Amino acid sequence: NLLLTKKGERVMQPEFGTGLHSLLFEQADDQLEQKLEETINDAVSFWLPYITVESVDIEMTNDMKDMNRANMTVGFRVGNQIETQEITLTVQE
Repeated sequence: NLLLTKKGERVMQPEFGTGLHSLLFEQADDQLEQKLEETINDAVSFWLPYITVESVDIEMTNDMKDMNRANMTVGFRVGNQIETQEITLTVQE
């Protein structure tokens, strides 16, 4: 929910969410994937401090960039768990 929620979308908590959707409309330069990863890490560390993000893999082909779309796989651990879990999502505007 956190990653796919746009900032301002949640009633009474306008800062909840990420800016992933709006980042997809920025100029597709070499820094875009880094900005997406930083946005994920910042949001998770603030809103879900008990989750540790282990990895963020971003897939953006040229066709996906033209459609303002990205596939992301986030590897994470919850609390003191040793096992890493993954979630894959598509962000598209």
